[in-house]
Amino acid sequence: MGRSIAALVVELRLGDEIARALTHHKGELGDLLTLAEAVELSQLEKFEDELAHWDLGLAGLQQLEHDAYAWVHGLMAPAP
Repeated sequence: MGRSIAALVVELRLGDEIARALTHHKGELGDLLTLAEAVELSQLEKFEDELAHWDLGLAGLQQLEHDAYAWVHGLMAPAP
């Protein structure tokens, strides 16, 4: 898109908590963003310990991913 995350945060007038998470990975939302990015990149060494903080194991993470994919596909299904 050619714009920085910081510029988009200002343009979209996001709240402070969301802005800190997106620009500095701070706060609970920042921790979740860091976890999501590590999972997306398959960086097990970066997210395995963090899973314990959220009381999750790999099986729980896989179930959450499955549920998220099912939810997205449900949104994309044609209306009856």
